[in-house]
Amino acid sequence: MFDDYLNSDELRTLTHAGSSIFQVEKLQKLGVPFSLDPYGTPLVHRRDLDVFLRTHLEPIYDKLRLDFNHRSGN
Repeated sequence: MFDDYLNSDELRTLTHAGSSIFQVEKLQKLGVPFSLDPYGTPLVHRRDLDVFLRTHLEPIYDKLRLDFNHRSGN
């Protein structure tokens, strides 16, 4: 069950914050879905993060790749 969620190191890497308060603020700003445990620590489900990244970043990546290929003549 706990492997379904980002661990504390992964959460710090994602948010660039060590404090739960700042992690919550950063997750809210990014729009990453999360819940809170009874202690106020954010819980980010890996499946939710995967969906978020695919939904928000993949279209940007695809556009950049297309722009690069167009400019390089491919």
